[in-house]
Amino acid sequence: VPMEHVQDGQIVLNIGASATPNLAIGDDLIEFTARFNGVSQQIRVPVGAVVGVYGRENGEGLFFAAETPPPETAGDGKTDSPAGAPRTPPRGKPRLTVIK
Repeated sequence: VPMEHVQDGQIVLNIGASATPNLAIGDDLIEFTARFNGVSQQIRVPVGAVVGVYGRENGEGLFFAAETPPPETAGDGKTDSPAGAPRTPPRGKPRLTVIK
Protein backbone atom coordinates (compact mmCIF):
# COMPACT_ATOMS: atom_id res chain seq x y z
CA VAL A 1 0.00 0.00 0.00
CA PRO A 2 1.15 3.55 -0.49
CA MET A 3 2.94 4.69 2.67
CA GLU A 4 0.93 7.93 2.87
CA HIS A 5 -2.02 5.77 3.99
CA VAL A 6 -0.06 4.13 6.83
CA GLN A 7 -0.22 5.74 10.29
CA ASP A 8 1.89 4.50 13.21
CA GLY A 9 2.81 1.39 11.23
CA GLN A 10 -0.83 0.43 10.73
CA ILE A 11 -3.51 0.93 8.13
CA VAL A 12 -7.29 0.63 8.27
CA LEU A 13 -8.71 -1.06 5.20
CA ASN A 14 -12.35 -1.25 4.10
CA ILE A 15 -12.66 -4.82 2.90
CA GLY A 16 -16.40 -4.89 2.34
CA ALA A 17 -17.55 -6.88 -0.68
CA SER A 18 -18.38 -3.74 -2.68
CA ALA A 19 -15.04 -2.08 -1.86
CA THR A 20 -12.77 -5.04 -2.52
CA PRO A 21 -13.25 -7.07 -5.69
CA ASN A 22 -11.79 -10.57 -5.59
CA LEU A 23 -11.97 -10.74 -1.77
CA ALA A 24 -10.73 -14.13 -0.55
CA ILE A 25 -10.38 -14.87 3.16
CA GLY A 26 -8.46 -18.05 3.91
CA ASP A 27 -7.07 -19.67 7.04
CA ASP A 28 -3.69 -17.96 6.66
CA LEU A 29 -4.15 -15.12 4.17
CA ILE A 30 -6.61 -12.38 3.18
CA GLU A 31 -6.36 -11.32 -0.48
CA PHE A 32 -8.23 -8.65 -2.39
CA THR A 33 -7.96 -5.87 -4.94
CA ALA A 34 -8.01 -2.30 -3.59
CA ARG A 35 -7.74 1.16 -5.10
CA PHE A 36 -5.43 3.82 -3.69
CA ASN A 37 -5.67 7.25 -5.31
CA GLY A 38 -7.42 5.60 -8.25
CA VAL A 39 -4.70 2.96 -8.77
CA SER A 40 -5.83 -0.65 -8.43
CA GLN A 41 -3.47 -2.89 -6.41
CA GLN A 42 -3.52 -6.53 -5.32
CA ILE A 43 -3.27 -6.74 -1.51
CA ARG A 44 -2.22 -9.79 0.54
CA VAL A 45 -2.46 -9.67 4.34
CA PRO A 46 -1.42 -12.53 6.63
CA VAL A 47 -4.30 -13.30 9.02
CA GLY A 48 -1.85 -13.01 11.93
CA ALA A 49 -1.22 -9.37 11.00
CA VAL A 50 -4.87 -8.39 11.57
CA VAL A 51 -5.25 -6.50 14.86
CA GLY A 52 -8.96 -5.80 14.63
CA VAL A 53 -12.19 -6.23 12.72
CA TYR A 54 -14.99 -3.75 13.23
CA GLY A 55 -18.07 -2.26 11.62
CA ARG A 56 -17.67 1.25 10.29
CA GLU A 57 -21.32 1.98 11.09
CA ASN A 58 -20.99 1.65 14.87
CA GLY A 59 -17.30 1.01 15.61
CA GLU A 60 -18.12 -2.25 17.38
CA GLY A 61 -16.01 -5.28 16.70
CA LEU A 62 -13.18 -7.52 17.81
CA PHE A 63 -9.67 -6.31 18.55
CA PHE A 64 -6.63 -8.48 19.14
CA ALA A 65 -3.36 -7.89 20.97
CA ALA A 66 -0.61 -6.82 18.59
CA GLU A 67 2.00 -9.51 18.16
CA THR A 68 5.67 -8.64 18.56
CA PRO A 69 8.16 -9.91 16.00
CA PRO A 70 10.74 -12.47 17.10
CA PRO A 71 14.28 -11.12 17.45
CA GLU A 72 16.29 -11.39 14.25
CA THR A 73 19.42 -13.46 14.40
CA ALA A 74 22.54 -12.85 12.40
CA GLY A 75 24.27 -15.81 10.90
CA ASP A 76 24.32 -18.19 8.03
CA GLY A 77 20.60 -19.01 8.07
CA LYS A 78 21.02 -22.16 10.16
CA THR A 79 18.57 -22.74 12.97
CA ASP A 80 18.76 -24.72 16.17
CA SER A 81 15.68 -26.70 15.11
CA PRO A 82 16.28 -30.19 13.80
CA ALA A 83 15.25 -30.88 10.21
CA GLY A 84 11.60 -31.75 9.95
CA ALA A 85 10.67 -30.01 13.20
CA PRO A 86 7.46 -27.98 12.94
CA ARG A 87 8.10 -24.29 12.42
CA THR A 88 5.85 -21.58 13.76
CA PRO A 89 4.89 -18.91 11.24
CA PRO A 90 6.60 -15.54 11.65
CA ARG A 91 4.60 -13.11 13.76
CA GLY A 92 4.94 -9.38 14.16
CA LYS A 93 3.63 -6.04 13.08
CA PRO A 94 1.22 -6.10 10.18
CA ARG A 95 2.92 -6.29 6.82
CA LEU A 96 1.18 -5.68 3.54
CA THR A 97 2.61 -6.84 0.22
CA VAL A 98 1.83 -5.16 -3.07
CA ILE A 99 1.50 -7.67 -5.91
CA LYS A 100 1.98 -6.25 -9.39
